[in-house]
Amino acid sequence: MSSDRGRLQLSRVETCWISPWLLSVSARLGRRHWHDGKPYQDAAHIGNHGDTFWMVVADGVGQAPLSHLGSHHAIAAVHGTLGTAIRSGRLPSKELVAEAYAAAHRTLADEAARHGKPIDDFATTLVTAIVRGSSIYAAGIGDSSAVLYAAHEGPDGKDLRHIVPFCTTPRPGPPGATYSITDDDHRRFTRIVETHSPAVLALVLATDGANPFFLRDTGVDEHQFDTTYLDNIEPWLRHPTSNLRLYGNFYGALLQREDADDDATVIVAYRLPDDLIPPNAAEP
Repeated sequence: MSSDRGRLQLSRVETCWISPWLLSVSARLGRRHWHDGKPYQDAAHIGNHGDTFWMVVADGVGQAPLSHLGSHHAIAAVHGTLGTAIRSGRLPSKELVAEAYAAAHRTLADEAARHGKPIDDFATTLVTAIVRGSSIYAAGIGDSSAVLYAAHEGPDGKDLRHIVPFCTTPRPGPPGATYSITDDDHRRFTRIVETHSPAVLALVLATDGANPFFLRDTGVDEHQFDTTYLDNIEPWLRHPTSNLRLYGNFYGALLQREDADDDATVIVAYRLPDDLIPPNAAEP
């Protein structure tokens, strides 16, 4: 989602099918940015080649005057690096994700030099996941999030579903502060992780403005994971009036319900059960 001269982007909902995953990008401009006339500072992208896909989300740091450019340039650099590598035959790996983050930092350094500005003016968080089969490699820097929605069999034989943090990143001391891919020591503050568990039903990447999609505010310092929205995806799709083509409406309604000051962007990759797979779904 971008805001070119003369156009202010307000929201975006996009869905796609990459077998066996149903993916949705949902985004909306925050109330504060709307009232202040500021551009949308988040950015998000989904790319794929064959049976491999990648998801990237960035959140421009509010105090950085060019962070709306930083988030988009960082996304483009990661997408370009991963796409070129996967198309050349490389397999997903933690090393490949690290290369993409290094490329994002170099790109922002080049942009800063081109504009004659300090690189910190382009500060942005960055969270990425690359998926092939049951293998997921993720990286993050800053206060954007990556979480997994997984299932296991409970003691009574029933299916239990829960959310677990996937890529927990360090935070600086002051409240509200965050690390950025523009930091000189960005490698030190970037976390890169992997999982190969078939129990993973969904992967969520989100900016901090989209935390209500999977966190419940308890009114104290701690937040609790909330599976409500993710638990409702399959029942929503099974409803007689719903279908995969209208899946974006599910998230569009949530965006309105969770309207807040900050921009909000979330990508959800949900692995559908066999009975919900589209009848005309083409294999990669």
